[in-house]
Parts: sequence; structure tokens; C-alpha cells
Amino acid sequence: MKAPQGLFLSMTQEGHALLSQYRRLLIGQSESLAKAFYDYLMSHEPTAQVFSGFNEARMQKLVAAQADHARQMLTASCDHAWDEKVRALGRVHQMHGIEISWVAGAYLIYQRHWDHLIHMAVPNQDREALRMYLHQLLMHDLMLQMEGYQYSVRQTDQDRTALFAAMLRSLTDVPGETGTEAFLCVICRELIRDNDALRWSWYALATTEDEPLYLQCEHGVEIQSTIVNTPDDPCWKALHSGQVVVFPLSDPTCPEWLTPLRTEIAEIAIIPFGIHGQRAIGVVGSKDRGYFQRVGLDHFAAFAHLSNLVMALQQQSQRDPLTGLPNRMALDERIENALERANRHQTLMAMIMFDLDGFKAVNDTYGHPAGDQLLVTLARRLQGVLRATDSVIRLGGDEFVFLLDDLERWTDLEMIIERIHQTVEEPYLLDGVEAHVGASLGITLYPLDDGKPRDLLRHADLALYEAKVNKATRTESHVLYTPRVAQDAIHPFLRGEEG
Repeated sequence: MKAPQGLFLSMTQEGHALLSQYRRLLIGQSESLAKAFYDYLMSHEPTAQVFSGFNEARMQKLVAAQADHARQMLTASCDHAWDEKVRALGRVHQMHGIEISWVAGAYLIYQRHWDHLIHMAVPNQDREALRMYLHQLLMHDLMLQMEGYQYSVRQTDQDRTALFAAMLRSLTDVPGETGTEAFLCVICRELIRDNDALRWSWYALATTEDEPLYLQCEHGVEIQSTIVNTPDDPCWKALHSGQVVVFPLSDPTCPEWLTPLRTEIAEIAIIPFGIHGQRAIGVVGSKDRGYFQRVGLDHFAAFAHLSNLVMALQQQSQRDPLTGLPNRMALDERIENALERANRHQTLMAMIMFDLDGFKAVNDTYGHPAGDQLLVTLARRLQGVLRATDSVIRLGGDEFVFLLDDLERWTDLEMIIERIHQTVEEPYLLDGVEAHVGASLGITLYPLDDGKPRDLLRHADLALYEAKVNKATRTESHVLYTPRVAQDAIHPFLRGEEG
């Protein structure tokens, strides 16, 4: 079999060298990892039934084999012999009735176990790179198992083969640097590409309980509907329960937004997924009644597990390691989402760029660890004043960006600005010493400032510059961007002055 290439599977020499430094640490915990692995399988009734006839000695042998697999995964060179061994393991899993979704879910045990060891014992400068390489290793191993599993099932179950092929194409068709949304769009496309029974697929992200679901990357049938949160709606039932829901469109309780599809779709499966408050659903529609019972739901659950892994990777890359806030890499997507909501709701969106007044003095007086402590405290406070749809992003140093949408009027923004100042100006207790800082804010307001996302960011930065250079004489705690602000920011440079 050909070695898989594509998403997250570029195993670099640098990553392998970094793993070598910490291999002893990770290998030393293989037995506890293997025990956690089988504890996970035994905690789910369908999986536990597979092992119901196994005695204690046989289970111990399986645990030992799993520990050995974990050790070999950390020491293998990912050559042809190792790849074939992992593929063979995938074929064995299929023959013994171990569904691939259970295997994909169990890989989360590896991820959590290694993440914990990294957090406890690996220096800060190596944590992210090592974590990313181990995630790549897990994805590589999982891909190989999926190939072996597919080989075993191909001749007997054409429907399942088509689903696996869609899964593989989803992984290999997306460049490694692409985000979660692109990965989910590829899944929606590939699910129905070569499957005659499946006629409809899409996904939706749930922001708040009051916000409707909007169909994203709809393939096949297109209705472009919005789904309001009602007690009987099957999509919201799946979100609230966290369980897969199969819903026949012939059901008398079928919601109005689904009824136009009855001539083309017999039933839909709604698969919830998501991590850390980021909830979503994937929806697949079949023209055949009973299709999902026939092929099983575990294959679709595997897509959810893979999506969760991709979301976890993206979330880690878009988080500031000090404060836990979204970082600069998350900014563009957050701005696009805020602008989309503002346009959809016909409301205002404010972008506020601010940095701290007096922060340098804290660093100079009490040291950089005290400054870091202040930033961590500030981040926690700022999150407490945000609404559900608001965002605060750390750009670096003491510079932050607020994205505030669904504003009805200027006075709404003024109230939030006042809360920000009150929050920032509360005293900070740093190793028993009380410290104080203030904030300078630069604001631009969409659609009054009807620029592109990067223009909005630049305008907020210009307003912040105006606030900083005139802070000794200004009467307001903030500056709102206008064309005059842009001219005032440019003039000193035209005169050769320093800002």
C-alpha cells in the first residue's frame, strides 16, 4: 500500500530530532497509557461487548501489546515495514469487530496522555513543537490503521468503503496549513461525491443558544435555510444531547425548513462534534430510508473525531500560551465572523485596539515575571466583561484587540469601554505588591468605517497611535478613527518627527 500523504503527515527531521530528546520520558509512561486506552474501550458498552469473553490474562496481554505499540510508535522510523505493521493492525481491528470510530476516539487518550506529560515535564520553548509533532505522529498512525481497515472491508461492504474513501480524500485533499473550516468543507464535498445514496451534506457552527444555525458548505441539494432553536428541531436536539440523531423526513414532527426536501431525501443523520465550547454539527442526507441503520453510525462518528482533532490542532496554534487568549493567527477569522454577524443583523461592529499605560514601569520595577503575572490576571478579567459573541485577542506584549459585534448604538459601546477601563485599572497584586496600569484605546466602528478587515485593523491602530501621542492632553480615554485621525498620524512622519 502507498504511504499516505497530505494533511498533518509531513514528518520532519526537526520534529524527529525533538522527539528524540524526550522519547525516554514518553516511553516510560507507555504502560499507564495502555491501561487508560483499554479503560476507555471498556467504559463504552458496544466496545466492551467485543471483549466480554476475554479472561484477565488475555486482557493483560492486550494491554501489554498496546503499550508495546505506543513504544514502537515513538521509536519507529515510519518506514515501509512499520507502515505495513500498522495497516495489519487496522485489518485485525476490523475482523474482530472493532469499529474505526472507536479507534479514532481512543487516539484522544494518546493525545491527552502525552499533552499532560508535555505540560508537566517539557520546557516551555519545546512544548508546542513537540505537541504538534506528536499530533502528526498520531494522525499518521491513525491513517495507516484506517488504510488497513479499509482493505479488509472493501469486498463485503461497498457503502462503508465509500465512506472510508471520503474520509481519506478529506484528509489528503486539504493542505496542512489550512484551517478547520476548509477541512469540514472538504468532508461535506467528499461524503456525497461517489456515494449514490447520499444526496445532501453540510455543517453548522453553534455560537449561542439565541443565534440560529446557518448551513455552511452545503453540497448536493441546496436550501440555504436558517435553523432557529426550537425544542423539537432534530439539529438542536443533537447539539443539546451530544448524541447522533437519525431523523426520517416522513416524521409528522418534521420541521418546516426540512419539508421541501421530502421528494429527494428520506432521512438525515445529525452528528454533533466540537471542543472547548466550540460546538458544531455535521448533517448528511440519504435518499434511502434505513441507510444509516444499514451502514452504521460509527463511520460518521469517526468523521466527528477527526474534526475534533483538527479543531484541537487549530485551536492550539491560535492560542497565546501565556494568557490562553486567541492570538494574532486567530485574528483574521474572528474579524470575518464578526463582520458577517454585523451584516446579517444590520448592527454595528467595533474593533478596539488597546495597550497598557504604565506596563513598562511594572516590568522595569518588578521584573518580567511580574509583568507576565499582570497580563494573565488582566486576560482573566477581560474575559469576564465580554459578551458571548465578543472576542479579545492578544497581539503580543501588552497589545490587545477587542471585537464587539451586535452593537445597536454608540452608547452600547461607551458602556463596554467604561467597563474595560474599570477592569484594567483595578489594582494588581504581584507577589504582595500592589501595581497599577491604565489603557489607551483606538477604536474603529463598522460600517461607519466600511473597510476591509486589514484596513479596519490599521485604522484602529492609527486611532491608538493618536490616543498614545496625545494622552497627556486628551479628555477622553479613547480615540475613534476618522480620516482626520489618519492625517494626524501621518503628519509627524512627513515632518521627520518621531511619534
